[in-house]
Amino acid sequence: MLRAVDEKRKPALIARLRGEGLIFLANDLEEREADVREDDDLLIADFHSFAVAIGDGAKAAEAASGIDADILIVPQSMEEMVGLMPDWNVEKRRMMTLTPGVFRKKERDPRIRVLRTKKDFLALFRLYRSVPGMEGGFQSSEDGANAEDFLSRPFPFTAVALFEDGRAVSGCYLSNAGGSNAMVSGVATLPERRRRGYASSSVSEIVDISFSENGMRRLSLWYDDEAAAGVYRSLGFQDAGCWLLMRRKR
Repeated sequence: MLRAVDEKRKPALIARLRGEGLIFLANDLEEREADVREDDDLLIADFHSFAVAIGDGAKAAEAASGIDADILIVPQSMEEMVGLMPDWNVEKRRMMTLTPGVFRKKERDPRIRVLRTKKDFLALFRLYRSVPGMEGGFQSSEDGANAEDFLSRPFPFTAVALFEDGRAVSGCYLSNAGGSNAMVSGVATLPERRRRGYASSSVSEIVDISFSENGMRRLSLWYDDEAAAGVYRSLGFQDAGCWLLMRRKR
């Protein structure tokens, strides 16, 4: 039977998970509240909007039936869960990390802009709606509220975009910027402007700001495309693990 993790045990648990390369879970256990339960073979961290499972695949599949979250994240080593959970769709997500000592900075493109105004963020959201696979993330009816949310985020939050003719054609932003494992998120380039180095310019800029100005010691990102992985590796990012992201079917 799953039992709650004693709060006093969390630091040791975090250290063990970080040692195993499970950075995503270690970071969230450290920085966000979650209902964490375990037995000898399984650990479930339930964040209510999503859950992370480590351990026995069959037990995790059974435990998922009692989780309210619609997203379950498990290590690739638990791939046997896919056949045990027919009511869930599965995506493979890989993680990369970068530290200052291995960062290979790209010469700054003068068209890169650090986003500081509502107009800037509206341009970023329009970019996302023009990129296949990202168009559902930012609804135009919510642009004002989303822009205000981004603008209200505390230091060292950063977002950048590369502009051509007044239009954002590539960009990205930081998520969990105040945490120990900040993420480079929302990396996107208009399909017709790809293979011009725009994504690497955007990511290089946000990494440079994060390390040289904001004093961060590590950045991470998710990727699911080998072409994108090549871009990130050119800047010094290194692979740090593979996860299965499972979405409950509707």
